[in-house]
Amino acid sequence: MARHARRALDLIRSSWGWYLNNENGTQSTTIECYLVNGTFGCRWDYGYNGDFSYTSHALSWATGPVTALTDHVLGLSIVEAAGSTWRLATQFGDLTSCQGGFPTKLRRFPASGKLREEAGWRLDYDTPKGTAGRLLLPKRPRETRVVVDGIPQTSLNVIEASGNKVVACLA
Repeated sequence: MARHARRALDLIRSSWGWYLNNENGTQSTTIECYLVNGTFGCRWDYGYNGDFSYTSHALSWATGPVTALTDHVLGLSIVEAAGSTWRLATQFGDLTSCQGGFPTKLRRFPASGKLREEAGWRLDYDTPKGTAGRLLLPKRPRETRVVVDGIPQTSLNVIEASGNKVVACLA
């Protein structure tokens, strides 16, 4: 994604989204087999001794976009084991909101982000106490200020904070 969220979202829509809207599909996030021309079918005549049962796109096909959306659009990722160190680097792209999370042995890591109508954005996250995290903040309009739980911040690019927090970019 390399800080190009809009391009990545376009790629997900064109290479994954077409199936969700296809009249011949199941409208689910898992596709079993498809060919390079976009038709449905499984490769069975090479390497599988004519046996259809070994061809599947379902596992990586289903999870690739989920990982991209969680790690790079929502921007929530684990840096060290079980989330003892984590990162939140939300990139909205052309979206107005995002939310997600995942469990670790420490506990669940939820986060969400929403663009504000008047200007700026709001991020909510809840990380376990005793963990260390870095927030790489989304782009912000000029003449805005960043606050964490109502406290103005002087560092406007990277903030280090764990726990249940609200980070806002306000006009």
